[in-house]
Amino acid sequence: MDKTELLEKKLHTSKHFTLRMETKKERKILTIRNLVALGEFILLNLCFLAVFLLLVKTPPAEAIKNLPRSYLVMINLAYAISLSHVGIVLDQRIVTIDKITGKVTKTCSLYALLILLISVFLVGTININMTFWSIYLCAFYICALCWRIVARIILKHYRSKGNNYRRVII
Repeated sequence: MDKTELLEKKLHTSKHFTLRMETKKERKILTIRNLVALGEFILLNLCFLAVFLLLVKTPPAEAIKNLPRSYLVMINLAYAISLSHVGIVLDQRIVTIDKITGKVTKTCSLYALLILLISVFLVGTININMTFWSIYLCAFYICALCWRIVARIILKHYRSKGNNYRRVII
């Protein structure tokens, strides 16, 4: 071995600095996580707008025009933090409904806590209505749970068609 090969080997095995290429499997896992997270963010905003339009007494066009942008920023930021902290379980090989339910419950609980904390610290800018937030959080919890179960079914179907990575032991 020449010096460059030894240096590359040392860099790849060093504790402090690791160069590593993503494998095809890791890219697929990231794609699955990102698609599920994207779907949840779409659901998050759609649920928010639906509950907002149902509870506001003004016409929908005027209500959307007067919607404070701070609400949308707050809900997306809080959900991004809670989702990154708890994670998505669909990239594992065997995923049961109770694991999905547990992850969604933890994510939504942390999300509700973060919304409450953000709204307490920003009392002057965000006027919180507990009825609205309770209905919204319950609706979003149900939608997120259904979304993850549907994503699990789609993923199972995709993997049953042979698009699955399996470890081969020789």
